[in-house]
Amino acid sequence: VAKSEAVKGQAGTFAFLLLFLNYPSCSVKIFTTFACDKLDDGTRWLRADLTIDCNSETHEFFSWYAGLMAIIYPLGTPLLYYALLRCGSWLAPALSSPLSSPSPA
Repeated sequence: VAKSEAVKGQAGTFAFLLLFLNYPSCSVKIFTTFACDKLDDGTRWLRADLTIDCNSETHEFFSWYAGLMAIIYPLGTPLLYYALLRCGSWLAPALSSPLSSPSPA
């Protein structure tokens, strides 16, 4: 039982590490959905990919989706960390030595 708890703790630590490392690049990708350049003829094109018309229905759908994802990921991740650090005292033993092997009982 103790070994499975240690494995769970290490898996949780690894999951948080992946979430932390992916956070900046995923957040940037989400927010590039909103960066459009307006040309002199009045058309708007996505700065990250100039073949995508920002006035199209497809881009409008993905803008709504990116807005939802901006709430979930770039805002939700720090809130998750805050909640776990503030209220998750049950998590403290699992994170006390994240990469060390469990000691024999």
